[in-house]
This record gives sequence, C-alpha cells and structure tokens, in this order.
Amino acid sequence: MLITVGYAPGGGFDTFSRIFAAHLSNALSPDHNVVVTNKVGANTLVAARSVTGKAYQDDHMDIVVVISTLIQQSILGGVRGFDGANDLYYLGAPDFRPSDQAWCIRTDLLDDPNNALDEYFAGNFTLGQVGRVDTYATSTEWAVQVGFPFDRKFGYTGTSDMDRAFNAKEIEITPTCRDSQVQQNPDWAEGFATPLFYTRVEPDWVKAGKAEGKWQWVDSIRNIAEQRLNARPAYLDALDALLDSASTNRIFAMPRNTPEPIVDTMRAAFDQVVQSEGFIADMRSRNYAVGLQSGAQYQAQVERFAGLPDETLAIVRGLFPN
Repeated sequence: MLITVGYAPGGGFDTFSRIFAAHLSNALSPDHNVVVTNKVGANTLVAARSVTGKAYQDDHMDIVVVISTLIQQSILGGVRGFDGANDLYYLGAPDFRPSDQAWCIRTDLLDDPNNALDEYFAGNFTLGQVGRVDTYATSTEWAVQVGFPFDRKFGYTGTSDMDRAFNAKEIEITPTCRDSQVQQNPDWAEGFATPLFYTRVEPDWVKAGKAEGKWQWVDSIRNIAEQRLNARPAYLDALDALLDSASTNRIFAMPRNTPEPIVDTMRAAFDQVVQSEGFIADMRSRNYAVGLQSGAQYQAQVERFAGLPDETLAIVRGLFPN
C-alpha cells in the first residue's frame, strides 16, 4: 500500500501521514506494508493526479493525502484536470476541528467597552490580514461583502505576526483571538482585547467571560449578519459551505476506481487508527490536534458543496481573488 503526500518531507502533512502509516500498518493484517512517498506541487494537485491517473491493481492500493482547499477549488471550477466531487473516495480527515476563529478589537479604542459591537459598526477599524486566500481572508471577505466594516491591512506573515501587530497597536482588530492564541497572549482575556464575534464555535475564553457577565453581545458572525445586516440566505449558505470546508485540512482519499468493498474496509481502518490512543498520543506529543471526520461524513460534505445552487457557489467563488 502506498500513501502519496502532496507536500515535502518534514512538514505537517508529511508528519501526519508517516505516523498514520505506522499505525495503519499495525491495524491491518501483517502482509500489508504501508509506504509513504511525496509528490510535491500545485497545492497537492500533483499528488492527486498521480493516483487518479492510474489503473487499479489488485496487489497495489493507493491512498493520497491532499489539502481540503484543492477539493474546494476544484468544485468552484478553479482546477483543471481534477474533480474533487467525482475523482476520489474519501477515507476521512484526522484533524477535524470546527472553527473557533474570533475577531477582537483593542479595548483602549472603545469609549464604552460594554457597547463594543455598536462602536465597531459605527467605525472603520484596521484589521490585520496575511494574504487573500487563507481562512482569515476568506471569512473576512465574506463579512465585508455582507456589510461588516473593516479597513484591511495585508502583508502579515502569519498568525503570530498578526498577534504581534495587535499587541504593538499597529492594527486595531485581529481575526486571531481563538483559544490557542489567547493562551499565548493571556492579557487579551484580562482586558487588552474585547471580543466582537466568532465563526462557528464560541471560544472557551469568551464563554468564561460571558459567564461572568461580560461581552453578552458576542455571537456567531452568521447570526449577526442575519439579524443585524439582513444578509441574504444565499450568503448565509455560502458561509456555511466555507466553514464546513475549513473544518479540516488534511484529507485522506483513494482513487475512484478502487472497488467499494476495499474503500469500506479502509474507511473502517482509518476510523480505528484516528480514534486509537496510540495515534492520538503520538500526535499530541508533536502538538498536533486530532479530530475524526469520517470518510462518509466528508464525502457527504463534498457532495453538498458541489450541489449548492449556482448563486451560492458564485458567492463562495467571489470570496477568492481572480
């Protein structure tokens, strides 16, 4: 059995895949030798094509590890020679984690911190951004299109760089104040930052503050868009599709010419490995989060995405640069 990874050795995709391969080998019968190889290029498209272009062989099974945005982009019509909805059977994702991304404003900018949301909508504050195709950018672009005011400053190198800029008061709002970042910047929860809204899962630090009577206006960006800005249903559906696709990153799959009984067997083995204590311990020792999204669940998600009305797909497509 060959696992083809779409990124170079040593990175997160490769590490995930090699540890997974060792545990998969133990989960299968002793005659299954699991080998990992790397085919780098084009946002994992090279790896995907390397398996979808081969004829099936009884004595050789292929698994490919691709990034979820490749599948998303293919459904939106932006990938030539690959159809994410029809070229692969999905085994699942081992890093499923619904987004707890949240936007925070610096508290020192507010006249009345208890009126933060109204003050935000009355202003036009600077917001840090990395590029135009990452999850920070696409979720913020959606927000701008439905009426959230942001003065976006692009060019930061990543999450840590935006954290630094927020702390240095270079920017007024950060889209990074999820739980993981607040753990690294504890003063945010102690008064430096005031949360405004989040994507799908309310961060634990915000929940704790609300339990103390603070920040009662904080809600999902979807609910605020619907209730305050009267966002159209097509835009709400587009956000749901975007956040669904962003809940996972590393997707394990098999080419569509693989017999379905073999796919079923491999899906069961995938679930077993990702939920095993040994795999979870190995991942946590390297500071990787583990969460199972099964192959059937991810397959259904992809099919829902591909089946969205043209108007909704056009909105999602418009969240990415031409």
